[in-house]
Amino acid sequence: MRFVTSAVIRSSLVIIILAMAAIAAPQRQTFTGTITDSICTKADHSQMRMGPSDAACTLACVDAHGAMFVLYDGNNNTYTLSDQTTARKFAGQKVNVVGTLDASTNIIQVVSITDKNLNSLTAAYLAVVIIFFVYAFTVARRVTRLQTEIVRLKSL
Repeated sequence: MRFVTSAVIRSSLVIIILAMAAIAAPQRQTFTGTITDSICTKADHSQMRMGPSDAACTLACVDAHGAMFVLYDGNNNTYTLSDQTTARKFAGQKVNVVGTLDASTNIIQVVSITDKNLNSLTAAYLAVVIIFFVYAFTVARRVTRLQTEIVRLKSL
């Protein structure tokens, strides 16, 4: 009995420690905003205008002036991105960034970056697929009814 009690206590302690670690661990979040550079932090490229578009200006600031890619959320919050390579692909675009924010350094440890409009495109694609299947189902029902009616008329 004593062995069982100590095993239960040890198991409980392990579970409590793991639960505390899970609570203390930073949680992944989704941040939405525009990929810009650390010079034009509010995605306002009107002052620098180092290219014909915001994307071109962002890339020029990073390449020519050593700026970092950052995420500007539109609410005066700018976050440095740990993954500068993936951020380059989305320069000047609205994106969703999944990652963990280190509040002390204001750096997002990036897990993924996706086009913000991707969710809308996925929903539109799904709607088209549903419409297609509904249409195909209704056409199939009509064809079946017509075939039944043809058989009935031939038997007269």
